[in-house]
Amino acid sequence: MTKTKMLLSSVTLVALLAACGNNDEGQTNVNADPANNITNENTNVTTEENDNDLTTEDPDEVSAEEVDYSGDGGYFYRTANGDTTVYMLGTIHVGHEDFYPLAPEIEDAFEASDVVLPEIDLSSVEQDDAAFMNMGMFEDDTTLQDVLSEDAYEELVTIVESQGLSSEMINQFQPWIIESMLLEILMMDSELSAFEGVDMHFLQRALDDEKEIRELESVEEQFAMMSSFSMETQVQTLEEMIETFDEQSSGLDELALAWINGNDEEYRNEMIDTLEESFDNVDEEYRTAINDERNIDMANSIDEILQEDSGQTYFVIVGAAHFLLDPSIPSELEDKGYEVEELY
Repeated sequence: MTKTKMLLSSVTLVALLAACGNNDEGQTNVNADPANNITNENTNVTTEENDNDLTTEDPDEVSAEEVDYSGDGGYFYRTANGDTTVYMLGTIHVGHEDFYPLAPEIEDAFEASDVVLPEIDLSSVEQDDAAFMNMGMFEDDTTLQDVLSEDAYEELVTIVESQGLSSEMINQFQPWIIESMLLEILMMDSELSAFEGVDMHFLQRALDDEKEIRELESVEEQFAMMSSFSMETQVQTLEEMIETFDEQSSGLDELALAWINGNDEEYRNEMIDTLEESFDNVDEEYRTAINDERNIDMANSIDEILQEDSGQTYFVIVGAAHFLLDPSIPSELEDKGYEVEELY
């Protein structure tokens, strides 16, 4: 499986949604504003102010062969305190319409839930794309070409020129923004879509069912985290993606199959091995920020909910990595004395 760890984090989902934009040519949209050179001024995701609808037309889908995306889905956990129950689903932030419905246990838990807890609540995001993109621009005269190796930069230019972009359009952006842009390009050649992602699916249903939605993190926090990485770490992750770019489309399919079959031990182990290998190839600060610190924080938030013991049922939807790599959300809750049951 190729290294697609970023798709297990909603940081990338937000970046994808900020950058996703269709045009008739199926190319990345470009306009005159430097902060919008690799994004539309407005995303295609509508919010609660627009009829509570998170759906949109999917990006153009191109696939060399059909892939069977049906399955139970995984990774699914349950914990409780008093009269309060928390179900926790480890997700991927892309998906396919054939994912759904998921296993009856997952579907029943969602139906029984009073409150849905995503990493971020995309239904209420007031997103200023230009502001977010500005966070990813170099603040001095440094350019992307200055920080990447010559080979990596030349390969990157080849990729983006195939999408109607020029080196001048991308050269002012830091590596973490460009990595998100490359993920968008990959999505154009995949049957998978961020708009069919597991998080988006359950958020839309939560809106339709008028369930309470309470986010565990915020868009601002996640983008601030991404922009805070050292340049060395950003370059590592981007150059790795450039190097494996041709393999990444099939890697998306493999990622989706591993997730939808997550209750299968072989697929589960493959997912864990891929995540471990991916994090091993970058600086420790990356794993610490992306996985470890966030898992501790989210487990603390869930602990507070359990201690309140409101008698409600909660349905957590966060990236699968947060359940598979220690310190994980389940391991942190167990350290606090909770019994965490793995359902899938």
